[in-house]
Amino acid sequence: MKSVFSKKTLLFGLFVSIVIAVDQATKFLVVNRLSPGESSTIIPGFLKITHVKNPGAAFGLFSGASWLVYPFSIFLIVATLFWFFVMRPEIKNPHVFGLALLFSGAVGNMIDRISRGKVVDFIDFGWWPVFNIADIAIVSGAIILVVLTLRGYFGRNN
Repeated sequence: MKSVFSKKTLLFGLFVSIVIAVDQATKFLVVNRLSPGESSTIIPGFLKITHVKNPGAAFGLFSGASWLVYPFSIFLIVATLFWFFVMRPEIKNPHVFGLALLFSGAVGNMIDRISRGKVVDFIDFGWWPVFNIADIAIVSGAIILVVLTLRGYFGRNN
């Protein structure tokens, strides 16, 4: 039986730590420098930092059904850990990276839900719902995992 502290586990832990730290640090800065609803232009006509409190999921989805977001987030966190630890001997580093992004994004937003009651969003392009680093991690991790899964499925010789 392999040790829990394998190279993949350390890699997973490193990615998770970095993403959660960056996510929480950026949210801390936004909360302490901007009032809710207040914006600061970074690139005129392209990018603003806007302090938004989001009761829903990524990109403001399900904001009217925030009671659904908690159980789904917990499920995502547990399922990602389960997938990682059960499949760890077989998965490759790109899978580790995708799972770490998915997990850390879900944890980053769950930290907000527990500590603030809502998720802090702040990246505002004006034409897309306001989002945060954790949202980017969740979406990126999901895309990586879907692409790797499809590549593995369609790349098999039958």
